[in-house]
Amino acid sequence: TTERTLIFEDEFILTDNFYLTTEPEHTSSYISTNYPFIINFTMVLFCTQGSMCVQLNLKEYRLKPHDTLIVLPGSIGQCKEFSPDCQVAIIAGLGNNLFNDNNSPHSILFRKHLINWPQIHISSDELQEFLVIYHLMRKKIEQPDSEFTREALIGFMQVLTANGYQWLSRHYKNIQNNKNANRQQILFDNFLSLVQKHYGEQRRIGFYANKMCLTPKYLSQVIHQVS
Repeated sequence: TTERTLIFEDEFILTDNFYLTTEPEHTSSYISTNYPFIINFTMVLFCTQGSMCVQLNLKEYRLKPHDTLIVLPGSIGQCKEFSPDCQVAIIAGLGNNLFNDNNSPHSILFRKHLINWPQIHISSDELQEFLVIYHLMRKKIEQPDSEFTREALIGFMQVLTANGYQWLSRHYKNIQNNKNANRQQILFDNFLSLVQKHYGEQRRIGFYANKMCLTPKYLSQVIHQVS
């Protein structure tokens, strides 16, 4: 922890290194660890500058500006590299405080998605919106004599959660589109291989579709989309 770390009732943790010097002892002590450790809280990390390499559940992720890493409880993590100019902001929470709709269909779907793809790239506008909300959360925690700080923080987190669902939805669709595109490319390549073998005697789409265990209509669609 540093002077930039704020903790609210052992539920929310907000921390960043935006105003720390880039001296090696400061950057290394901020986030680097010498060994993997179990993360018992939900953590959302945003990289705004520089780069860092994180190992999460035996997989390595390199974060650059506009990258975010969403870490679920029970994960095993370690910061492997942290460039001197790297700047990050972190929001962490225990229990259900970060995602207070854990049982919603969106939450269940996206949590499954995050197991394989915890790193997401967001736009400049999306990062700026996060930073505005992040600084508002810090300001709220630092306000003296505030009776409804927890309610305000939960409200801010609802906005961030909705934004996060939007980023995850876009990322999920891109992954699915890439999978479909890769499958279609494989089918198209197989089709070309068959054509090279049989073009002399067979020019009917039904012949090639039957060879590939596809319907002629679907094979025609694949050929059209790829080529």
